[in-house]
Amino acid sequence: MLAAGSAAAGISIVFDSNRSGTFGIYRVQLDGSGLQTVADARGHEMFPDPSPDYQWIAYARAASLEEDAPSSIRRCRPDGSEDQLVVKNGTFPTFSRDGKRIYFERNRDSLMAVSLEGGDAQQLLPRPGWELEDHVVAKPTVSPDGRFAALITDMPSRWHTWIVDLRDGTMQMVGEGCEPRWHANGQSVVWVGARLKDRCGISQYNVESKRSTVLQDADRPWGHEYFPWISRDGKYLLWGACQWWQHSHDDSNYQIFWRDLSTGAVHRVTHDEFTNRWPKGLRTE
Repeated sequence: MLAAGSAAAGISIVFDSNRSGTFGIYRVQLDGSGLQTVADARGHEMFPDPSPDYQWIAYARAASLEEDAPSSIRRCRPDGSEDQLVVKNGTFPTFSRDGKRIYFERNRDSLMAVSLEGGDAQQLLPRPGWELEDHVVAKPTVSPDGRFAALITDMPSRWHTWIVDLRDGTMQMVGEGCEPRWHANGQSVVWVGARLKDRCGISQYNVESKRSTVLQDADRPWGHEYFPWISRDGKYLLWGACQWWQHSHDDSNYQIFWRDLSTGAVHRVTHDEFTNRWPKGLRTE
């Protein structure tokens, strides 16, 4: 059990998992206890993201795991109640810092934003004449101040992580790798860097210094580390990891781990045969 004074005290996590035969959204305590279903319908519920006040969870519902399968953005309460459609034709949602908008990916080529107060979705990327035109825009997230977008694209080849200034389109390459997530300070992203100890690990990239430092890079058996997320206070890191001979995000045996960044202690959350992905913290106190 977690000590009362630990960095992650009062935190549960929300994640997606294929434990029912299709992907659904689940909650669990960081010690692995108290597993609860949040959303698990006949399709695939994926990519959960808690609102800043922890009162809502946004997620995507897709008809299948095919890349071009119809998908929509939904939100519900952490207990699964009040489930509602936000916008059609979208995936991979994330809340804005004020909780009033949801950013999402559309058609694997656009970063979109939709207001929760109503109105049509707006396209933020790409814009005419900007470098990203005719390139992949995947897994995009927007910095807390709304200035930058971090995303995966196929420049100069697949897959590389980039940061785009949403004011003028200027870009800086983070490096070969994927899955960037903004730190709450808005000055850095955690991301999956390629070719570390066991194929990949998790690094943190500083936008100002343009340098990456390694946060988590284990060796076998759980050295393929993906799906990073850093807590808003910067004290702990969540991720999923699979064994060296696996990689597929659809059916590999990803397990969830977290690390106390002040002590370096690593804890395992799940112990099962399922694919557990995209963990994020959800405060329960």
